[in-house]
Amino acid sequence: MRALSTLVTFETPDRCLLQGVWLGPAQASNVYIFIHGLYSNLFSQMAVAELLVQKKGVGVLVFNNRGHGYVSKVRKQVGKKVKTLMVGAAHEVFSESKHDIAGAVAFAKLRDAKRVVLVGHSTGSQKSVWYLAHKPDSLVYGAVLLAPLSDYAGMRKEISLVQYQKTVAVARALIHTKKPHALLPETLSPIPCDAQRWLSLYTLESQEEIFTYASGKIPRTLNTVKVPLLAVFSRKDQYADRPAEELASWFAAQETVCGVEIVDASDHGFSDAAGKVTKMIQTFTSTL
Repeated sequence: MRALSTLVTFETPDRCLLQGVWLGPAQASNVYIFIHGLYSNLFSQMAVAELLVQKKGVGVLVFNNRGHGYVSKVRKQVGKKVKTLMVGAAHEVFSESKHDIAGAVAFAKLRDAKRVVLVGHSTGSQKSVWYLAHKPDSLVYGAVLLAPLSDYAGMRKEISLVQYQKTVAVARALIHTKKPHALLPETLSPIPCDAQRWLSLYTLESQEEIFTYASGKIPRTLNTVKVPLLAVFSRKDQYADRPAEELASWFAAQETVCGVEIVDASDHGFSDAAGKVTKMIQTFTSTL
């Protein structure tokens, strides 16, 4: 049976207006908030969301954060006017992701939430951890990280060192000339991505490089999280630069990660394993 759904709009602390879908009863004490990954949208884990709300008293909020799609727009309240911002994964500023999640949590409060669990997928995992490291709402009891991969490690797997270094140099030159949101040439980035976003995603010194298994650096941001985390990996993740077992071992060694699971899924999105993922999330949540 499909869950009841309602289209919603909510405001972030920095006054951006984001759109999403509320699943389940109009008021729910237990709420899951999904944070989608890079270039994705609110539908990316809808199969899991619909299974979660089949349990009584559970609500789910899925929404388009300001990084949805390639190049997108969001409305922002500026004084008495509403302006349009050019965003999408190509232009978003990673540090602002905490505002998106804070706005979603505040909206869940309006729906009578007493306990919130974040569910981040892919780069949504980094955003979840970033939010949790910056004075999160006390209603957030934990987070599930689905396919939490280092974007740096993934990019180094995909391109040569020469191309990587050339792209870094071009992006830094654009930053130096005060053009942080200029798109990189297609020869360097076939997928739309501006200079600041590329450096944020794919360099070791970036604040977005939270899962540091590829560099061996201390994961300082991850270590500051105070709530339990569950990390879930797909055995056949096409974007992983190493076997799921190695990823699971690194995450299991982190004090903030209280559980690690590997799912026999065929891709990065767990598209054929929604039931398994749902059960893991429910089991984890029952321990909080």
